[in-house]
Amino acid sequence: MSTYGTINIKADVKNALNDLGSFKNELNQKQIMRATSRAINDCLRDGKTDAKRAIKKVYTIAERGMDRALYIDRSTTYPHKGKVVGNTFLTGAILASAKPVPADLFKLSFSYKSGSTSTISKKGVQKTKLNTRGKSGGGVTFEAIKGQVEVYSHAFLLPTMSGRVFARGAYKTGGNYGFVQRMGKGSRLPFEGTGNDSVKGLIGPSVYLEAINPNTQKIIMNHIEPKYAERMWAHLGLIISGIRS
Repeated sequence: MSTYGTINIKADVKNALNDLGSFKNELNQKQIMRATSRAINDCLRDGKTDAKRAIKKVYTIAERGMDRALYIDRSTTYPHKGKVVGNTFLTGAILASAKPVPADLFKLSFSYKSGSTSTISKKGVQKTKLNTRGKSGGGVTFEAIKGQVEVYSHAFLLPTMSGRVFARGAYKTGGNYGFVQRMGKGSRLPFEGTGNDSVKGLIGPSVYLEAINPNTQKIIMNHIEPKYAERMWAHLGLIISGIRS
């Protein structure tokens, strides 16, 4: 089963080709296919940008996290199997991953008993500073969905490990987001977790649902539908002028 879902967008390639008129006499079939494919890929890149904006309205995810969440199966001028699309011949797709995103790709801060606080920048750089207001109890303050802040008092940071943020506990059955922390030695979890309550890397939610919801798809369509013909004509012009083959 694929871990990607497709953001459904369409451009009217057939009508754009019918509008070529006399230009058809100046172009061969391969040149028309190249212009078509390039226009599709231009629109896919613009659509991915629109999807990112929609996701960032809801989540605090860093730009580098978007590369894990969104992927483009590029259009080609020859039969080729895409990552999800069966054949990318004059067809492309924006794909949204259903996998949960590691916690350190969202907004969070680490508070240590020594009084220092660490944050991770959008570029993934860890920064630590001394808390002049006094020592805190330690732990992680985590905000994946804007306005919804969670505190894991016993979570910790391992800068050299993938995912970076860890805690002892378990995720609720049937979900990736909803971590319940074991608060101390001998304590019990209030539910039957998926596996034991060993140390686990903290993860945030998947951004899949926000990427594929009808409102996001409508925003993308309203942007790229009128742009496809424009981009195709631009690429045809470059080919006719000899700037591109």
